[in-house]
Amino acid sequence: MFKRSLVCLLAIVGVLMFGQAKALDDAAIDRWLATMEELQAWGDRQDELDEEDFQADDPQDFDFEQILAETAREHDEVREIIRRNGYNDVDQWSADGGRIFHAMMAVQMEVSPEMEQEMDQAIRELEENPNIPEEQKEQFRQQMEQQMERIAGMFADVPEEDRAAVERRMDDIMAVME
Repeated sequence: MFKRSLVCLLAIVGVLMFGQAKALDDAAIDRWLATMEELQAWGDRQDELDEEDFQADDPQDFDFEQILAETAREHDEVREIIRRNGYNDVDQWSADGGRIFHAMMAVQMEVSPEMEQEMDQAIRELEENPNIPEEQKEQFRQQMEQQMERIAGMFADVPEEDRAAVERRMDDIMAVME
């Protein structure tokens, strides 16, 4: 019994120590940005790439990491560019891209004081509008609150270290994402 408990405890400690991803840092962001810049140049020369493959109707359905991985798996040239920029495999590169994208979205979507003021103002205007029935006002209020909760929840799991690293490099990242 003691041996089994000890083995379980060591396994849990190992997962906790080694299972957590290292926080994004400038070196990881630089490597990913360099790869993306080279990939953009490659993509500009391709006739077969369809921009619709890189879009989603609902932002919650948009899986940036998956899109990156699928694109890399479909094109030998993409995998070569990834390797040339220091990545061991497609999954490592797409995981970095996913983390950077999620942190970027988290930074951009943070509920700022300005956003809260805008929401409060919209609710006040709704409340003061005599042309909207009470039932409809309540429905609008609920929809606004749900949307704000949805936005806040989409990126709640992004580590603060990733947010900070991406926020420092936001201009560089946005330049590559455009």
